[in-house]
Amino acid sequence: MPSRTRHNVSDAPTLSILMQIVVAALAGGVFATIAAAGTLLLRRSWISRIGVVRGRALLGAVFLELLPHALETGATERVMATVLAGLLAFFALEKLVLWRHAHGHAEHEDGADESEHEHALHAQGADHGRSG
Repeated sequence: MPSRTRHNVSDAPTLSILMQIVVAALAGGVFATIAAAGTLLLRRSWISRIGVVRGRALLGAVFLELLPHALETGATERVMATVLAGLLAFFALEKLVLWRHAHGHAEHEDGADESEHEHALHAQGADHGRSG
């Protein structure tokens, strides 16, 4: 009579942690690419609204989950210094991008035939370096 062996659930082949990370990263990349391609089908007014929702979701994740956890586990002074440094760095980056983007507006002629890159989409009364 042949002996019967029992197979436990733990005997099933499993992916290593590295392979799980690679599979999750690839799946996330594919999903992000599909989502980005899907935005091309949306109207312009929807794209800005999606950006606002995305920004609010990130801020909610930071202030409701990540920051309290960091304050519980880390030194308060170091965590808050890191938050302040991050806010200042992104503020400076945003100002540099707006400053760099403001090139050549003095020579801009409204009647000139311009490409999309050369300011054809700039609205009258732009924010002149002010941002949200």
